Amino acid sequence: MTIDKKTIEHLERLARITLRDDEVEPLTRELDRIVRFVEKLQSVDTAGVETAKLAPQAEEARLRTDEAQAGLERDRVLEQAPDAMKGCFRVPRVIERHDEH
Repeated sequence: MTIDKKTIEHLERLARITLRDDEVEPLTRELDRIVRFVEKLQSVDTAGVETAKLAPQAEEARLRTDEAQAGLERDRVLEQAPDAMKGCFRVPRVIERHDEH
């Protein structure tokens, strides 16, 4: 798979972002390098390679019991938020409403 400008434009639409003209070429090169690296990794013959095992500490952490714990205090967390209203975080809209088209 080759990453080209058309692919980047498609990714822009999917991610709902807009890249500046000077960002397109470096991103195209970088993503192309990443894709070629992943393709190279996929071509490695791993037949006969034993599956890695987790370290004992990681195994214990992964299998610990799921117990409820006290959470953070809402007001204290919201004091640190850049924008809050009526006890909630306010963030920029990222999804358009259907009636705005």
